Amino acid sequence: MKTSRTTSRGPVWSACAVGLASLAFLAACGTFDFGDAPVDEVEVLATAPTFKSDIKPLMELKCMNCHTAAPSGFVPSDTTPLALDVEENFKKLADRVRIRVFESPSDPMPPDFGTPLTTNELAALKKYIADLKAAATPAPTVKPGETVVTLSAAYTSNCAVCHGATGTETASSNGKKIAGTALSEADFILTVREGPITMPNFDTSKISDEDLKADYAKLKKLK
Repeated sequence: MKTSRTTSRGPVWSACAVGLASLAFLAACGTFDFGDAPVDEVEVLATAPTFKSDIKPLMELKCMNCHTAAPSGFVPSDTTPLALDVEENFKKLADRVRIRVFESPSDPMPPDFGTPLTTNELAALKKYIADLKAAATPAPTVKPGETVVTLSAAYTSNCAVCHGATGTETASSNGKKIAGTALSEADFILTVREGPITMPNFDTSKISDEDLKADYAKLKKLK
């Protein structure tokens, strides 16, 4: 006995029709914009960086999420607010930035939970800080009857940017006059090695004990 079976294809064809209609809609609309991907790199000019075009946007993207007066909840509570996106503030803190970014592998900046700087960003930052240092290191000012005091090359490279060429000037808001210092030699060396909170510390790879002692003796005699 022959039997027959009727299969309803209504729902299948309906689903196909909806799918085809959707494809037609997509084709008509083109591509969708689901929003820009997060920016994690600043296009910098590494060979001739400027603050406005290169360093400011770099600081805003990679540093100011933490070093703002009101950081996000994931930021450690002891993070220091630093207005690194303001040119004058950055200039005052440039040497501190250099040490934390390039010379502190055990406590790097940006930290491990931050977005690292790219090779190009690092090159631009290093070049800009080097240019600042070259421009900020003044030649000693010699007054009539005054003896020229020459401090060590290590002092010139690491200290003059804040304390002046002979320690007699305040070259930045972070720097203090250190000519005629009241510190003992031991305390002077300890300060350089450990640094107060606003000053980087310098180990013997940056300035030797011999240079520190010689510089201290010269600075002590100055006024």
